[in-house]
Amino acid sequence: MVQYDEKIINAENQKIKEAYTELGELYYQAHKKDYESGFEGSVSKIKAAEKAIEQHKAEVLKQNGLMLCKHCGAQIQDVSRFCNFCGKSVDEPAEEEEESVLPVEAVESEDEVEEEIEIEETEADQAEEAVVRTTTTSAQTAATASSRLSRIFCQTTEISAFAEYAEASSQTTCYSARNAERA
Repeated sequence: MVQYDEKIINAENQKIKEAYTELGELYYQAHKKDYESGFEGSVSKIKAAEKAIEQHKAEVLKQNGLMLCKHCGAQIQDVSRFCNFCGKSVDEPAEEEEESVLPVEAVESEDEVEEEIEIEETEADQAEEAVVRTTTTSAQTAATASSRLSRIFCQTTEISAFAEYAEASSQTTCYSARNAERA
């Protein structure tokens, strides 16, 4: 009887399962609105699970006083009228993304994809730098305001101390004057 190496067979079967999963995900992404008959059950399960995840995330965010910007997906305060990241009004309806399926010839080459990724990474880095600059400016403004408040507090304290000293001095002067009149 022939003995097969089960490790090799199991490893190859795992690769097949991963490829099936990838193929299914690619099909779903390309056809979630125009799928063929026979796929209704699977598509419905995926859509229901995605909706449940979105609802859970929205509930957790709301409990923490946050929400997701419907334009860029950033977490923002739930009382915000505009997104701090993309600047769009939270009341403005979100744009529907049009999904299209490209013919095989239109698929970008690996070099084009890598170039596009580099551009997106550069844009992301620039956006991150802008956030850091804004945060730094906000921190500097807060520090300046804090410093001003401290000076005002100190001046107020000094005025109060001076007033107390003046009052005490005047009471001492009055007391000395009364004693001089009695004598």
